[in-house]
Amino acid sequence: MKNQTVEKLWNIMICLGLAGLVVLFSMLYGMFLITAQEGSGHGYSGIEISALCFFCLFTSFFMLRLSKGLKLFSFDLSFLTKKNLKIILIGTVLTLGILIAETILINQNILIEQAGNPRTMAVLSKAPSLVIGLFTFILAPIMEEVLFRGGIIGLVFADKQLLGVFVSSLVYCLAFRPDGIIYWLLSLMMNIILGLAYVQTKRLEVPIIIKMLTLLLMLLF
Repeated sequence: MKNQTVEKLWNIMICLGLAGLVVLFSMLYGMFLITAQEGSGHGYSGIEISALCFFCLFTSFFMLRLSKGLKLFSFDLSFLTKKNLKIILIGTVLTLGILIAETILINQNILIEQAGNPRTMAVLSKAPSLVIGLFTFILAPIMEEVLFRGGIIGLVFADKQLLGVFVSSLVYCLAFRPDGIIYWLLSLMMNIILGLAYVQTKRLEVPIIIKMLTLLLMLLF
């Protein structure tokens, strides 16, 4: 019993450490963007773009490597079973449907589009598409899934993973604070889908791929 308590506390500390890394890397990304933008004045240089791209790719690799050390991720293709591919397909369709529903509600003026921080939006509007794309479609999904699915469900709630699905989804909503009850419900549903995909497959690659595919497909709509 004592060993289990120590292990639980240790997993909580690891999860908090993962959260700290996600916050740190996100802040560094924003700081690098602002510094490069203020320093150039006439757009980003090739060196600055290369450095930002390297940061996104290196940080993504670092988070995955760290996840492998925590036995949450493995660098192989053994997860591509028929069952997992089916779950990836279903998960992508469901999460894509939620985002499309959100877009329709916004277009019908039922929802008001969430406004980002003015300074942040100004910085992002001038950033190179490649840099924004690497962060949005690769780094952000990896960091979020490592923390919310791997850390919270895989470590903290390893013995009660269904409860972990709800807790991780709730923590995600609390962290990103959607505007209004409808945004909360949509965000909660999407995270529950990702959580269930992780629980069903026991592979962190699955929710990562679902999120990446969903974002890429939304770009086409």
